[in-house]
Amino acid sequence: MQHVASRGSAFGELFVVVDARLGSPIGLREELDRHGLPFELVRTEGDGETQRLVSRALRAGKRFVVAVGGDRVVNGVVNGMFDGDATIVERPVLGIVAAGARNDFAMTFGLPRDAARACAHLTRATTYAADVLRATAAGPDGGTVSRWFVNLARVGLWPAADSRGARSRLGRVGRFLSFWRTVAGFRPVPTRVAADRKILEARVHDIVVGNCQFFDGMKLSPRSYPGDGVMDVQVFRGPLSEAYSLLWQVARGEHLPRPTVVEVRAKGRVSVEAEEPLIVEVDGELLGTTPARFEAFPQAIQIKL
Repeated sequence: MQHVASRGSAFGELFVVVDARLGSPIGLREELDRHGLPFELVRTEGDGETQRLVSRALRAGKRFVVAVGGDRVVNGVVNGMFDGDATIVERPVLGIVAAGARNDFAMTFGLPRDAARACAHLTRATTYAADVLRATAAGPDGGTVSRWFVNLARVGLWPAADSRGARSRLGRVGRFLSFWRTVAGFRPVPTRVAADRKILEARVHDIVVGNCQFFDGMKLSPRSYPGDGVMDVQVFRGPLSEAYSLLWQVARGEHLPRPTVVEVRAKGRVSVEAEEPLIVEVDGELLGTTPARFEAFPQAIQIKL
């Protein structure tokens, strides 16, 4: 549905993509109208549909895409902005309206969760040039799978526990039980991490590749700045007990520096190879398993502040 108001935006008509799982975000249309923002609004049921809608809109001349919902819809929008190794239009603009959903990506930028204040941000001309990362991992059929992401990637125990928890029908209780069941059956794996020219070999339980700072509300990658062209890598090589004993410190971003967490930074490429397959997750979505590689594309998009 297209809706055109009397005034414009700094980047033309908004293409507003709403996660259908939110229902009808309260006051969204009214706020867009109130600020005189011309918009076309679509609802999306999943990642593939989101990508197709965004890609088609950009090819039709749009430049300003607004993701309404949590990190899943943001990730789908970002993937729709790319074709091959480049964005469909030069430095497209990404706006975010969390509309009450948890949005870890928006937390790094201090963007509001409610629709009213978030829509006010869409009227401004201020943007932040943000990096986008690409992950490639082993797929279930023996091939490889790739996905763009803007927040952070996790490899190892934590995404394995999340993957198991996502299959549970018990909600938070199911996630809690799945975490402990995963811990009980997990052993640190001999792993080789290459970050540009730096090589690290160790038995690890988790690896983080950060572009932004937050995951599940925790400040997991506190040193990450999404416009510096750098991937911040943390290799957790301590005892398995740290996978849960550090959680309170991770929540506040106080787990660094720490002798058992090796920090490396990379501008070009990061690769992860393990003796046993480790699960790879990007922006909270399961991608595949190791071997995996990560690449940075500096300041590829603009975030609407």
